[in-house]
Amino acid sequence: MGGVLRVLMITQKVDLDDDVLGFTHTCVNKLAEQVAQLHVVALSVGRHQLCDNVTLYSMGKERRAGRLWRFVNFHRVAAPLILSRQVDVAFVHMCPIYAVLAAPWARLAGVPIVMWYSHAHVSTTLRLAHALSTRVLTASPESYSLPSDKVDVMGHGIDLQAFHPAEFPSPSLRPRVITVGRISPVKDYVTMIESANRLVNEMHRDVEFQIIGAAPTQESRVYFDDLRTRMAAYGLKDRVVFVGSVPNWETPRYYQQADVFVNMQAKGGVGKAVLEAMACGMPCVLCTSAFNGQLGDFVSEVIFREKDAEDLAQKLVNVLDMGLERRRELSRLVRRIAAQHSVDRLMEQMVALFAARAQGGR
Repeated sequence: MGGVLRVLMITQKVDLDDDVLGFTHTCVNKLAEQVAQLHVVALSVGRHQLCDNVTLYSMGKERRAGRLWRFVNFHRVAAPLILSRQVDVAFVHMCPIYAVLAAPWARLAGVPIVMWYSHAHVSTTLRLAHALSTRVLTASPESYSLPSDKVDVMGHGIDLQAFHPAEFPSPSLRPRVITVGRISPVKDYVTMIESANRLVNEMHRDVEFQIIGAAPTQESRVYFDDLRTRMAAYGLKDRVVFVGSVPNWETPRYYQQADVFVNMQAKGGVGKAVLEAMACGMPCVLCTSAFNGQLGDFVSEVIFREKDAEDLAQKLVNVLDMGLERRRELSRLVRRIAAQHSVDRLMEQMVALFAARAQGGR
């Protein structure tokens, strides 16, 4: 592999087939390509195919290890690696608690801790991890809520080899609108279903909606039941399809077989699913202003008002009725936006920062 750095990465899960965290597997391999040795400690491990210079350790959650044993397993691996200076940097990925737990060993050995965190939620643990980390990396300015000069915005990291336009498109029987994300009130699927009602029942449009994502919590299952009740009331059972969870490696084909991607979440910055759809060349209808500076004169056609089902329906009509050349222009534009967030670019930036920190630089 490349580079001279030796990195310890601490993360939630390494599993090719995970619907939410499957992309971490790609990140591990892409990071491994640019370093000499990569040790990965994961809370849980599933199916994996990793580079030869990756050593993978599990804290045992997939074996139903309790919290105490996971705690022991973490320190059994991390402490010797850090204290013996077998690693040059500790990279904590979306797990603030492990930045806190690794900090005493890192401080003793003089090993910097770099934490990646991309979520609006701020906990006491995150505040402590922030204080103990040398640098904090995040995807976008809106993805990290603690203001600090130690924060670096890096972009999301999209695998452009996996997410790309279909070579031989296979169109659906009717125009298809797709969205990807867990079933949760924050994703505002109510607005999507209300918009589907307007399109199908009031505007008599022959269109279907496809939702990729699971309902992992009790709150989300209650929300899911409410969504299905609304669908039944509007007679949309055959027009709104809940696919459920899908492994990350399988989602490109869902994007490639759809006509429009829609995202109803206004807050939280640039969403990863949005960028994956853009990488596939999909026209995207959004209610965030995050892309206003990059979409040019398409803004008025594809950006809708938050929680405004009527406006969403109109923006979807704009895209579905768009002429071929205009659609191609939009597809090229969104692919250029996604390319700015490529995983290769992200890893190059991260490794450069790791090297600077390992040498005591900023």
